[in-house]
Amino acid sequence: MEGIATLCTCGSSCSTRPRRCENGETYEKIDFYGRVGVREMIVAHPHERRVELFRALGGRLVPVQPGAEGELTSEVLGIVLRTVDGKLEISWSGGSATV
Repeated sequence: MEGIATLCTCGSSCSTRPRRCENGETYEKIDFYGRVGVREMIVAHPHERRVELFRALGGRLVPVQPGAEGELTSEVLGIVLRTVDGKLEISWSGGSATV
């Protein structure tokens, strides 16, 4: 495989192993991915059914602030992510899914 990944996804174990999260193992990777040119990074919190989205800005990945209804829009994937009634909703042009 050659080239730079456009999107990176990581799972966080913060809700099951808080000590690990304090050290920021998942979050330590953000700077690395930003330096190598990743355009977006999604950090999934599966136990909470929510995600965080980071987007490239000036060679760094920075947190994307949710919209008025808590939605996060991935420009890379063309999807909208949000938590609704404790479930993760993923929507795109012409469809949606809830997990």
